[in-house]
Amino acid sequence: MKTVLKLIFSIFFLAMVTGCSFSGVYTKVTPFYSDDLKSYKTYKIVPNSGQENSLAFKEYARLIEDKLTKSGLSYKEDAELIMHINFGIDSGKSITTSAPVYGQKGGDMTTTHGSYNNQEFSKTTYTVPTYGIVGTAPYKTTEYTKYMTVDIFDAKTNKKVYEARATNQDETSEIIEMVPYLINSIFDNFPGKNGKTIEIKQKQE
Repeated sequence: MKTVLKLIFSIFFLAMVTGCSFSGVYTKVTPFYSDDLKSYKTYKIVPNSGQENSLAFKEYARLIEDKLTKSGLSYKEDAELIMHINFGIDSGKSITTSAPVYGQKGGDMTTTHGSYNNQEFSKTTYTVPTYGIVGTAPYKTTEYTKYMTVDIFDAKTNKKVYEARATNQDETSEIIEMVPYLINSIFDNFPGKNGKTIEIKQKQE
């Protein structure tokens, strides 16, 4: 009976935690730009060395173009601004954190023996158990940093007018699925808050 109750509670508790917690992606972004950035109207995304034939680069450039159109900038071959993008992932670092340990808190069968008027007796009582966090245990994992950088230059003077870096840190060792979230971090509110690091929570699709 106690085993069944514990199993039911564990399923219920995990359902509550899953339903109430935020399941998404956390990123941080820091942009810097010159005061005259907003005076430009056209841009062009130019691949870095090695990106010329990359299908991934072309897809990411398309995502960026869609967002910049909403911000008022237009793509043009003979553009005022030249943009370069780069993305990557580090080799990871080992970290130790604490994970909750769930178990029974109280509840048991207790038998009391005694005598009254020379009569022996025994009495059994049962306390309904509760379940929850009973402690913590060390948990080792590897955390990877995924990043994306954007650099924008004046096409005529080659003066840099904008730079930004977006990062994500979690246990995922793949960057492909993370790049769209990094793009959102930089371009959803382009150009962003100058010189400010902002943490962004995005719903995971």
